[in-house]
Formats: sequence, structure tokens, C-alpha cells
Amino acid sequence: FEIISKDATNGCIICFNLKYFKSLKTFKCASKINSLSFSDCESLKIPLLISSEYNGSVNIWNLESEFIIYTFPTSILGNCSIDSVLFIPNEPLVILTSNDGNFIKQFYFSEENDFSVPKLHKERVGFVKTPKKIRFYGPDETHILAISDDQIKMVSTIKENLSRDFSLKKLLLKNVNLNFYDFDSNYYR
Repeated sequence: FEIISKDATNGCIICFNLKYFKSLKTFKCASKINSLSFSDCESLKIPLLISSEYNGSVNIWNLESEFIIYTFPTSILGNCSIDSVLFIPNEPLVILTSNDGNFIKQFYFSEENDFSVPKLHKERVGFVKTPKKIRFYGPDETHILAISDDQIKMVSTIKENLSRDFSLKKLLLKNVNLNFYDFDSNYYR
């Protein structure tokens, strides 16, 4: 690679050509940069840079126009800081990981929106808090039901696309007593 990017402590991203020892572009961010990645996929048609900041913002920059073309909404990222971002080499895919949110998410760029708005492709989300109860579930016990203070997950042991996440936030706001901790102990494995 001839071109690298480095973040300064003041929130600037500096693109630098190592071959000619020359600064090419500078981008100003709201806070210090956590992670950077370039796209090298020719199908994207424009060169892109993705940056994650310590304040939780994740931006995709058009390197030609030097403007942000997309900012990930906090609703997608779950109000968590993103620890690393990575464009997959020669693919219109980007991966975001978060330790705070305990997830890894993969987004893809498609032609239908001019390659500017990534769409969620795959994700793996773990528990934020440790599960309190775990048991096999279903008539043939091919699912695992795991419950923490604020989440319920049903994980399929057969196919990943049959797994589900459930949120308890709406129920907890209504003060509903769900008696999750009164399961019959014979079901625990």
C-alpha cells in the first residue's frame, strides 16, 4: 500500500502517500478516531473510507468529494462505541465490531442506492449481561433458551436463521412480572 491514514489526537484523519512522502487529504471529525478502513472494491465505483470515533459516531467518507456520505444511526449500533471497522478486500462489505454491545455486524453496499447506504447483511449479538438461566426448549429440544436481566435469546442448534432475540425493555417499563426464574429445574441441562 502506498497510501495510509493516521488519526491525530485532535480528531483529524490524514491520508498520506508513503511513496512521495506527501499528505494527500485531511478530514475533520468530531472526536478522536477509534478505527479506520479503506475500501478497495471496484464495484463501489467511488473510493470510500470508514471511520469510527470514540464518541460512537461511524462515518463513511467519499474520498473524491471529501464529504461524509453516510453516518450510521445509533439505532443500528445500539448506542455502543464501535471498536473496529473493516472493509472486506475486493468486496462491497464492511464489518463493525463492538465490545460494549457485544456484537459483530456485516453491512453490504448495493447498486440500488448508488452504493452509498449500507444495509445490514449479517450480525452476531451476544448478551450484554450474563445469562441467569439457560435451558433446552421446544418439542424436540433443538433450541436453547437463554435469559438475562434484560434479554431473551432463543438459539437454534439446527439452523442459525431460526435463532431469535427478544427484548424485555417494553415489558420492564410496564412492570410486568414474567417469573423467568421459576422454571422447573428438571429442564436445565
